Amino acid sequence: MARAGIQPWLTVYDVERATTFYMAAFDAVETYRPDSPGGSVVGLSISGAEFWLSSGSTTEESTSLKANNIRMILVVENVEEIFNKAIDASGRIIYPAGEDHGWKTGRIEDPFGMHWETGRQTN
Repeated sequence: MARAGIQPWLTVYDVERATTFYMAAFDAVETYRPDSPGGSVVGLSISGAEFWLSSGSTTEESTSLKANNIRMILVVENVEEIFNKAIDASGRIIYPAGEDHGWKTGRIEDPFGMHWETGRQTN
C-alpha cells in the first residue's frame, strides 16, 4: 500500500505576507501558484514538507485563531537556527527552544495566529 501524507491548508488574511513570512522564517519555497489575479492559493515546501495557503477573508480578525487548536511541528535538525529565524521574521515566542521529554523544541506564533514548533527527537 502506498504511504499517505498530510498537507495542512492554512487560511490566512494576507497570502502574500504569509508567503513572505514562511520563506524568511522557515526557508520555505513556493511550489505552486495558479495564474490567477491576487494569487489566492499558494503551495509551499519546507525541505519537502508541503503545505498550502489561501485567503479566507480580507481582515486579520476574521482568520486569526482564537484558541490553540492547531499546532504545526516542523521537524528539523537545526532547531535553534530555524527558531531564531522565525523570531527574526516577526514570530512571537510561545516558549524558547529547549529539551523536554526526549525532544528539543521551541514554539512560536506566526503573525497569523498559527503555532509552530521547531523540533527534533534527542534520544
